[in-house]
Amino acid sequence: MNFNFNFFLLSKTQKNKIEKNIIILLLISSIFLISSCSKTPLRNESVVEKKNNETKIKGFGLLQQGIMVEKAFTGKEPHSYEVNLQSNQFLFLVVGQQGVDLTVKFLSPKKELLIESDSPNGARGPEVILFLSKEAGTYQLEVNSSEQETSGTYTIYIKELREPIESDKKLLAAYHTFMEADHLSLEQDSKSTEKAIEKHVEAIELYSSLGLNYWVAYSYDLIGTCYLNLGNSKEPLDYHKKALETWKQISDKEKIFDPLDYKAGQVIALTNVGNALDKLGKKWESLEYQNQSLPLWREVGDKAGEAASLNNIGNIYRDLGAYEKAIETSEKALSLFEEANDLDGKIDSLNNLGYAHYNLGDKDKTLLYYKESLSKSIEANNKTAEADSLNNIGYVLYSLNDFQSALKNFKKAIEIRERTALESGKAPILVNIGLVYNGLGEPEKAIQYAEQALKLSETLNNKYIEKSVFFALALFNRDLGKFEQAITQIKKSIDIIELSRKEIESNQIRLSFSASVRNIYELYIDLLMELDKKNPLLGYKTKALEAFEQARARSFLELLKQPRNQIEKKVDPKLKEQEKQIEKELNNKTAELLQLRKSLEVQKQINTLDKEIEVLKEKLEQIEIKIKRNNFYYKNITQPKTLTLREIQKNLLDKNTLLLEYLPGEKQSYLWAITSNSISSYVLPKKSEIEINAKKLIFLLNNPNPKRNNIKAANISSNSTSKTESLSTKESQELYWELATSFSQTLLEPISHLLVDKNRLVIVCEGSLEYIPFAALPIPKSLENNNNQPAKLIDKYEIINEPSASALALLRKENPNPKPTSKTLAVFADAVFDKKDSRIATTKTTPDLSNLGTNLSQSNNSIQSSNFITQIQRSAKDMGLKRGDAPLERLSFSKDEANAIVSFLPENNYKLALGFDANKEIATSADMAFYRIIHFSSHGVFDSLHPELSFIALSLFDKDGKNQDGFLKLNDIYNLNLCADLVVLSACQTGLGKEIKGEGIVGLTRGFMCAGASRVVASLWSVDDRATTELMKLFYSKMLKEKLSPSAALSSAQRELSQNPKWQHPYYWAAFQLQGEWQ
Repeated sequence: MNFNFNFFLLSKTQKNKIEKNIIILLLISSIFLISSCSKTPLRNESVVEKKNNETKIKGFGLLQQGIMVEKAFTGKEPHSYEVNLQSNQFLFLVVGQQGVDLTVKFLSPKKELLIESDSPNGARGPEVILFLSKEAGTYQLEVNSSEQETSGTYTIYIKELREPIESDKKLLAAYHTFMEADHLSLEQDSKSTEKAIEKHVEAIELYSSLGLNYWVAYSYDLIGTCYLNLGNSKEPLDYHKKALETWKQISDKEKIFDPLDYKAGQVIALTNVGNALDKLGKKWESLEYQNQSLPLWREVGDKAGEAASLNNIGNIYRDLGAYEKAIETSEKALSLFEEANDLDGKIDSLNNLGYAHYNLGDKDKTLLYYKESLSKSIEANNKTAEADSLNNIGYVLYSLNDFQSALKNFKKAIEIRERTALESGKAPILVNIGLVYNGLGEPEKAIQYAEQALKLSETLNNKYIEKSVFFALALFNRDLGKFEQAITQIKKSIDIIELSRKEIESNQIRLSFSASVRNIYELYIDLLMELDKKNPLLGYKTKALEAFEQARARSFLELLKQPRNQIEKKVDPKLKEQEKQIEKELNNKTAELLQLRKSLEVQKQINTLDKEIEVLKEKLEQIEIKIKRNNFYYKNITQPKTLTLREIQKNLLDKNTLLLEYLPGEKQSYLWAITSNSISSYVLPKKSEIEINAKKLIFLLNNPNPKRNNIKAANISSNSTSKTESLSTKESQELYWELATSFSQTLLEPISHLLVDKNRLVIVCEGSLEYIPFAALPIPKSLENNNNQPAKLIDKYEIINEPSASALALLRKENPNPKPTSKTLAVFADAVFDKKDSRIATTKTTPDLSNLGTNLSQSNNSIQSSNFITQIQRSAKDMGLKRGDAPLERLSFSKDEANAIVSFLPENNYKLALGFDANKEIATSADMAFYRIIHFSSHGVFDSLHPELSFIALSLFDKDGKNQDGFLKLNDIYNLNLCADLVVLSACQTGLGKEIKGEGIVGLTRGFMCAGASRVVASLWSVDDRATTELMKLFYSKMLKEKLSPSAALSSAQRELSQNPKWQHPYYWAAFQLQGEWQ
């Protein structure tokens, strides 16, 4: 199995002015009187003005008490000023930073450095000089910036210049104590850092006695940083939280600086709390603090600070597997760092972008980012960033099997890291060195390096690092054949994952996180199956099955566990109103997006709308998280448990049912076959081999008359000698059965003996197998023939698809069957999509849906390859949508289908919503909770860019020809409150969605299940109108007249239709699948 060590590509997670050792000259006493003065307007030249007998000076020159200087700073050269002092004079001077991060030096008359101030407040707030002169003379103040390219303004003001008073002694004592602490911390060795902490504590006592909470807060922050440098885990968080609380408690009377200066201190503490949580592996909690910091950075006008928080947010998204969001956020950070001329920040963002692109599979782009970050790190003499960049480049080289070059980079990185006090940075590099040695066939040496990393991560108490180190140790021990030790280690990694999952409140981020850690579960399953080979009677195959259930469709289980109608009880009306407003705005943006043409000019608008939609989606999710937090019912929801083998057999399976669970793996795949009293397991070919053949079948299933050049592009060999442009349906059918027979031998031959006495097959699978209708696979080793085609599974079995066995069990519990409904059937059909429709009295302009091919996809990218993208296109045309000015096409057979279906019921037992009545208002009304079956005969569209905006198309116009929202989106569906036993989506590709590793297909089907439906029938490809109408007539006849269960009725209808010579090709009858309850 090819494991991707996502964690071990490093990035610097903190802005240079946040969480670092600094020298800050501080101290100000609230007892000092502050002279009032005003600022002069900025000019390029030095100015001397007199107004109201008050002199105002701007520019270089002599500083005087009571006179404020304001100057623009461009970063090209330091600015120098003079200060005349008498012997034994007390000087209190403030340099106010406004959009530029400055370093202030105070020099003696002999040009000796006396004081250097670089506070942690970034580009906003005061740099304070506090000095008691011993000799008279002209002193020098130098204003500069460590950033090579920067711009902003600053002010200089002498607040006090006088003889010292009694209270100044304590003030100066605090100052000297603080200075000593900072000088000690700059030594960056453990003894000096420990002494620095002691001195900071002394300084805090002195500041507190003087009422200087402004500096008490900063001191707490600096103690947190010292503990961080010592490699401590809990103390940094404690002290940063103390700093944050101190900032919040400063009263208005104490605020003798600009109020924004206090906001600057507060936002630094807020950011540092987030960073400390991040280092403890508490990613979700850290994300909250970072998000809180963003508006404060914007308020104080510090772009570099805002960029730092955005960068941290990008890091967290990256670590949680949300790589697209990580890229989006890091790109924003990079842009702001460039505006602020923050070179260190740019380096951070480049490393983060490289990391995210690596996990999306773009190694070329990854290396470009890493090489640029390395170059800039050397330019900036940023050794920590240089080590990170070397490590990251080394990992990419390792993934390309260039072990020696990778090892060279790792060793350079570790040498640099060993000269720093940040121990946390060493652990990932040590594991990466272990990876190289393992790749070179030296797993014992690899374990030695991983064990060093484990000691470091345990010292740091960083569960995120520990999770990855345990994974590495398990991998190395597996390669040594020490499977028991490997299992012990991988279980520790999984325990950490399970704890992390509980903290994540966002459904979308939880999905991403699950996908990012799926390889850890797969290693666990591999290890168990290896032990099963050696000891088949010790139950390892059972544990492997249970591990697969634990790793499968977890987010779906969690959504089933939290029904929306319960969570919304006693919701704060303000939150509910906010939610409605955002949903309304989101609907408007979606409608606008759908009506844009696909052209270069409009594409810019589309891109803008995509970004606006993403922002609205994020706002909506934040509101939903707040609703859940404040909801008693939600707080008391327990995490759903996955089933054991015994529970599956006892609660789900009868003697006629065979459960087949497929896990495609990198080196080999697995199949578990479970009956009510047995379990067996089988090793199948690796995932890549299965997917090659699966994609060929998918192509033929979607194309009953494929063009020969497209067959060739899909790497399918045909024996047809015809010279026509396309294959005939018969030729296509023969080609399909030829490939399907081989495919069936791979998937079903191992369990052919178990098929003998069963009549129901329940399929749990993932990857490309989710797009294969097992009903259309031949029975293995079948000698039965019907028109030269083998007997099909559908000829003998009911076929049901499930996300997981555990999902079915929870579905039965949360959506009990039968349900207390008073009416049988509601049908929505023959909706009005076009203003030129003859049913509308006045004909006007048609809505423009030309761009739908841009963002709406009829098939999931994960099953596409470059060879058959042209056949499974992301195109509106293939979904029944035309380009240009044409609207969604009217489905000519939809009305006939609806009338045929309701003919099986008495008139008072159904609702027939045709034409204008087939609208969203009725479909989302509370009345739908009274119907046992809900049927949609309309277009279904999957949006690959915004999956939650995928929809079923209902009437877009009312009787007067006025536009109306007719898109029943996935978000709308999740919010329904249904009691339906069955929802039928008789539309094109309603069974598709976004495929997420480990979760499966997330789309309309799951939306209806979460809304309360016990089972859903949906389609895998663009279905033929006539064939679908015939299938649905048969389906409802068998269900309503013959009283078959929905699963038995669908299987029987497909069986009958497949025997009709006109519809024998699986394209016509096999698209529809049933998910959910079969009883």
